[in-house]
Amino acid sequence: MGVVTGRDLAQLCRKRYSRRTTIVLWIACNVAEVVGSAVALQLLFGLSLTAGVLVSANGTFEMLAL
Repeated sequence: MGVVTGRDLAQLCRKRYSRRTTIVLWIACNVAEVVGSAVALQLLFGLSLTAGVLVSANGTFEMLAL
């Protein structure tokens, strides 16, 4: 898709869908990343999923603050 259009998936979604839909897609993507990170922390360090979500969310907000 990127080779043909010269755009990535996020750019194509912004162009094709409404602002509300793109915000919902953005939130869904972020939730999937946080949950995936929590599962990885559980597998690597034995943290509970709740603790993993909190650690992942905290890291996400710290990166956004930078």
